[in-house]
Amino acid sequence: MRFQLEQSEQEEFACKNCGFVLAESLKTNISEAEECIFCRSEHFYMEAPLDLSFLGRASICYVCEARYKGIVINNPEEKYTERGARNARRSKAASHWKERVEHHKREAKV
Repeated sequence: MRFQLEQSEQEEFACKNCGFVLAESLKTNISEAEECIFCRSEHFYMEAPLDLSFLGRASICYVCEARYKGIVINNPEEKYTERGARNARRSKAASHWKERVEHHKREAKV
């Protein structure tokens, strides 16, 4: 999914298909992000399409894989690394994200 956050006045973003709340209490301007708006992770890496950085790069969250194009992230790793992924999987944000997903799965079964 793609969101135009600068034009939104919504309090939360939820999936129209399954109802999972992707993000709550969104700021309308996230041109400089300190944490992922979806899972609150501070672990990001950079990706360039076809490894051609002149085409532009996107910051990607290690935890929920949200893609931020054209947004300044504090200190992303230049490329994906296993070490970065391990650190992100052990983070508080990752635990919280997994709890949210599991809670939604249980609610969806009811």
